Amino acid sequence: MAANQESLNTLPPDEAWRPAPAAEWNLKWAAHLYRRAAFGFPPPQAGAAATPRQRLADAVNKGRDAAIDALLAADGPTPLDELLDRTGRQLALQGSSRSVYSSSNDAGDGLRGWWIYRMLYSPRPLAEKCTLFWHGHFSTSIDKVKSNQWMFQQNCLLRRFALGSFAEMLHAVARDSAMMAWLDTQSNVAAQPNENFARELMELFTLGTGKYTERDVGEAARAFTGWTTLSGKFYVNEPLHDDGPKQVLGKQGSLSGDDVIDVLLAQPGCARLVVRKLFRFFISEADVPSDALIEPLAVQLRQSQYNVHNCLATMLRSRLFFSEYAYRQRIKSPVEYVLELSQNLNLHPRPDSLSTAAGNLGQQLFAPPGVKGWEGGPAWLNSATLLARHNFAWKLLTNQAGFDENEPPSDGDEEIDAAKSAATEAFKKLASQKGLLGGKPRLGPNIDMSWIVSGANAGNPQATADELLERFVQSDIAPQSRAQLIEYLTEHAAPRPAAAASAPAASERGRRRGRGGTAVADAAPAKAAKDNDAAGDQAADRLRRAAHAILCSPEYQLA
Repeated sequence: MAANQESLNTLPPDEAWRPAPAAEWNLKWAAHLYRRAAFGFPPPQAGAAATPRQRLADAVNKGRDAAIDALLAADGPTPLDELLDRTGRQLALQGSSRSVYSSSNDAGDGLRGWWIYRMLYSPRPLAEKCTLFWHGHFSTSIDKVKSNQWMFQQNCLLRRFALGSFAEMLHAVARDSAMMAWLDTQSNVAAQPNENFARELMELFTLGTGKYTERDVGEAARAFTGWTTLSGKFYVNEPLHDDGPKQVLGKQGSLSGDDVIDVLLAQPGCARLVVRKLFRFFISEADVPSDALIEPLAVQLRQSQYNVHNCLATMLRSRLFFSEYAYRQRIKSPVEYVLELSQNLNLHPRPDSLSTAAGNLGQQLFAPPGVKGWEGGPAWLNSATLLARHNFAWKLLTNQAGFDENEPPSDGDEEIDAAKSAATEAFKKLASQKGLLGGKPRLGPNIDMSWIVSGANAGNPQATADELLERFVQSDIAPQSRAQLIEYLTEHAAPRPAAAASAPAASERGRRRGRGGTAVADAAPAKAAKDNDAAGDQAADRLRRAAHAILCSPEYQLA
């Protein structure tokens, strides 16, 4: 991430959050918006066959306000949303058993592919991006929960409140079966309170460290005693609930769990923590914002009853968001990297191949590494994960991740097999919808690289380099890197295609040389065609390697 000449905290807060000038809108800033508020590109539109790159150009033409309005739109579920919901419910049966405490070696794999698919093709990408954000905030792992259905239900809960009320979401998450299994709420009883949920509620979800005492944790834990689930439904087991007097952060009374949550939401530090996390996810990881910079949005969040939509609208329209303080000041998470990369290449790999790739890069959906979620930022990049990013980029460029049309293997359970089959058919239906995917999947040993550079630029190393750079990083790359790319394309330029000799001319040359003209006439076009094929393969390989170099550049790792 590039260092700014002056600290972020020298910005006057009122100036930072004012709407950006309308002039700040071009391909650079459009790509910036969609990297942060989506997964690299505007969502596909049913009935329109535009490629991701064309959709980005359309967003530039429509204007910044229209682009932001579309991202923030809170329309009701579309037919695609409803189909995805049905598919997810079916996939939630996959790998599930009748016991919450049973384990499966592939638990969650189907749901991971489903969610990746949803991120790619949902008409509401900001809602999916926020769902991913809240998945990290309310970190919960299937490795302990061991129920696909509960993890699916939590995912739907986070999506329902993604751009809504954080206050309502917090109350709902406290009742969520997956969260209760994850933080042991079900073992929290009056005779022996379990403090796990109460502690993380204060430290990670609302206030942060140092904003409460150990006594506050203990008293809050008493308020949540008796909270449990029955067949996946929340209820309070009254005989196990402590209804005695309690005191949490100065509030006294026979407090219930909901009362404690309301006490936490009333603390000024709660809104500040949420805004800081949103700031790091949507604006910048490179600098720690001051309290003065955060406070205007924290006040707005509290006064709006924790309306996340309004807070994000202020962020995404702000001068700060459309400034060098925010531009490429985040490292792409593995999910962001694999989704943007596949769209950059206009490919449609199998969803499970993308979710597996994200896991190999360090972000396994539905399985964050602990209660704090993913650390993010520089932690995404090390020698192993950088190599994995490089390998995945090459895998896509050589099309080793096609869209699988095969039926899933049988589990020997009719109910689960039926769910798998229905989910597979739903994925195929999604893939075949006209205009949804922007073209048919490219399958074969290598993707066709001819589309990636216009014909007018194909034979010009400098023009080719500039078009590749514009396509992948909006021409935002170090001059030295651009020069090296041009040098590579110049040194490895393919020979000019051979021209096939005409049959009469070849026959005449053959007679003059005392050889059979007919044989030469037949061989000349064949040899020219073979030479042209070889030259085409060399040109495609040259483009493939040049594209790979850009996709592995430091600039491409930044969001």
